[in-house]
Amino acid sequence: MRIVSLDFLRFFAAFSVAGPHLIIYFSIADDLVLLETITSLAVELFFVLSGFVLCPFLKKLFESTTGVGRNLLIFLVRRWMRTLPLYFLSLTFFVILFSGRLDLTAVKYLVFLQNFLWPPPDFDYFSVSWSLAVEEWFYILFPCFMVVFFAIWRRLAGLGNRTLVFMIGAIAFVAVFTLLRSLSDAPVENWGDGLRRVVLFRIDSIGFGILLYLWRDRIYKIPVAVIFITAIAAAAYLFDAYDRISRGLSGALEFRLLIFAATALFSCAVLAFFLRLESLFQGWMKGISLWGGESRTGSICSTSPSGR
Repeated sequence: MRIVSLDFLRFFAAFSVAGPHLIIYFSIADDLVLLETITSLAVELFFVLSGFVLCPFLKKLFESTTGVGRNLLIFLVRRWMRTLPLYFLSLTFFVILFSGRLDLTAVKYLVFLQNFLWPPPDFDYFSVSWSLAVEEWFYILFPCFMVVFFAIWRRLAGLGNRTLVFMIGAIAFVAVFTLLRSLSDAPVENWGDGLRRVVLFRIDSIGFGILLYLWRDRIYKIPVAVIFITAIAAAAYLFDAYDRISRGLSGALEFRLLIFAATALFSCAVLAFFLRLESLFQGWMKGISLWGGESRTGSICSTSPSGR
């Protein structure tokens, strides 16, 4: 079922990435930290949106008792057909324009290893690809994780309620990669490249979208005002935290864990807020939302660089 309010949110997030970056590029404003924080939070919205949208397909895949491998392959091919052709075309132009040769860096971009467990290359001429790398590896790592999790669960306790097992597996997925990031040794000075843009340190953000979908029925039991206040409070903290990070004043617990927890809370709250507003998106607002959500701007902007 198409959720029009989320199409509008996707369009709004894409604009929130592209707009501030244009301002930064043309040096129209001086407060770069503020603008970069806006673009960062917009990209985080894309991550949670991705998990929320993908969850019905992944959930159905693992609830099935037959054909999991075949259906997983179909899922991957469909996702890659939507994202890879345009990516490879863009990469070709970037290599020709900025590098001029097919070197190791170009190969890393080609297989999405430019920021897998390490900072992007020093000469990061295709920096807009960092968040797409997070997405592409999620398509692979989450299903693989769930296959292993289901196998272990079957051996230990059997598979009575596959929906419950899927939910517990999704929680475990988020917990494992959150722990991995928490144990990293990246300093605050390299927070942007060393943590926020590293695949294995950020892949849990899409997992939060999975969990939000699984618990979506509870969203309608929470007052809209509470959801709105939660989003505002999380955003207020994040704008302050990003400023402290830019000045090197953030502690390890905060910039490795608390900021990302607040980011997930903010993104989930915003998405939940728009879900509650679904009934308002009628008439001309529905038309704008569908146009904005289906436009290629959203998918392109979701790979834009943001933050430090």
